[in-house]
Amino acid sequence: GLDLRLPAALKIVAALNSSDRSVAPLDAALRRRFGIISVEPDYDVLAEHFGIPSVPATFAAPADPSTWTSEQALQVSVAVLRGVNRRLSAVLGDDFLLGHASLWNVGGTTPGQIIEALSFAFDEQIVGTLKLTFADQDDQLAAVLGLGAGGTATVTGPVLALWEQPEAAVAAVAERRLRVARLGGTSWTEAAGLLAALI
Repeated sequence: GLDLRLPAALKIVAALNSSDRSVAPLDAALRRRFGIISVEPDYDVLAEHFGIPSVPATFAAPADPSTWTSEQALQVSVAVLRGVNRRLSAVLGDDFLLGHASLWNVGGTTPGQIIEALSFAFDEQIVGTLKLTFADQDDQLAAVLGLGAGGTATVTGPVLALWEQPEAAVAAVAERRLRVARLGGTSWTEAAGLLAALI
């Protein structure tokens, strides 16, 4: 037979996302055999990557995005992730928190460029992940996005999402649906206002 020896200094490190439980018996078997280290989103690491000081949990964005500095736009980026995760933790628990890598590619030299990059990351990374997590659970998705359970409303400006009622032909068997807008299609100041509301 083959004699296989491993060096004593060898360490095996593996990542297991606890929210992905598709093969539960295998997940449970792996969990019993390894030490578990929880790795939470690190907002300070994200701020450091952006080259800004730590963003306090009590951060509030200035009301008028057109007056933001580049640093404030980056602070909003960190605060948006923290705000979404705060509600996500309340709805599903800490196993479903979004990591700081979701916004790692946000950047730019002007507030407009930064918010455009944040809008893209929000559309592609955050909303994309949340839609998968909350498939057919629009009320929970609305809560995580900081929206109420509202019904139909008259809308006069840009919105992050709207409740859409089913048409009459299918109303008896269809539920209302939450339609999340793409921020990439709005001006950076409108997107900034919608994103700041998530904090």
